Amino acid sequence: MITLLFPCIANADQSVKVKYNDQIVNFEIQPIIEDSRVYVPMSVVVKECSTLFEIAFRRIFNEAIISLPFKERLELQECEKKIGKNLKGVQDFTFGELVGLFRESALMNKWVKHSARDHC
Repeated sequence: MITLLFPCIANADQSVKVKYNDQIVNFEIQPIIEDSRVYVPMSVVVKECSTLFEIAFRRIFNEAIISLPFKERLELQECEKKIGKNLKGVQDFTFGELVGLFRESALMNKWVKHSARDHC
């Protein structure tokens, strides 16, 4: 579970606290102060949110690679090798590569079938 703990605008805090699986992570943000108002650039928010998704995708992949049946684990590893071009693994993947890994390996379908839980 990911919980965003947004900064207090009145104090112009320069960090966003994120609670992810009982760990709190701080992201530094440089707000823009204009006419006594504080603005947080959306590009920063989007970048930090994609970082959260990267963390979640890596964690799901790591859990799947030890929990799924052998044949499906091999399929995941083959997709990882293909997307990483035999040069890097899931821990070094960019956000786009992680999305591609999930799409090409049909990881969520495998996970749902294995765990007997539905996804959104």
